[in-house]
Amino acid sequence: MITLFDHPQVKIMPKEMQTVQRVCAFIRAQVGKPPPPFDFRPRGEVVAYVNHGRWVADCPFCASAMLCVPHDPHFWCVECGNYNNQDAPMAVVFPANWRDIEQTLEMRRDARNQNWKPPETVDELVRENNDHGVRGIYMIPGGKVRR
Repeated sequence: MITLFDHPQVKIMPKEMQTVQRVCAFIRAQVGKPPPPFDFRPRGEVVAYVNHGRWVADCPFCASAMLCVPHDPHFWCVECGNYNNQDAPMAVVFPANWRDIEQTLEMRRDARNQNWKPPETVDELVRENNDHGVRGIYMIPGGKVRR
């Protein structure tokens, strides 16, 4: 599972914001429109899901998908630069139990089988694991253990 769970929180620094601004300006120049005033506050939302062991979210504007992590709530598409969102990033919505989802999926050895989409529950993932012979100990919120 690709995650930044054990790494320092990702923060957008002024240098990265300048890079985002330059890319937005480049994309705008390609289509012949001037860039709007840049505002890094999220406008709109995208929903995260797990595909092949990676948290991703789909761009609602160009149908591309971008990697995302629970520690960085910003979504910015490198394909279209969020052009139709006035270049503004979008907030990434992760499920409240994302750690439980990761723990359950990480028991699957092949990343191609590490997939989850809302509204699938952790219980459904555990059932799939059991149906395919994936065994393990699951820590359930509240300190309960499920095998």
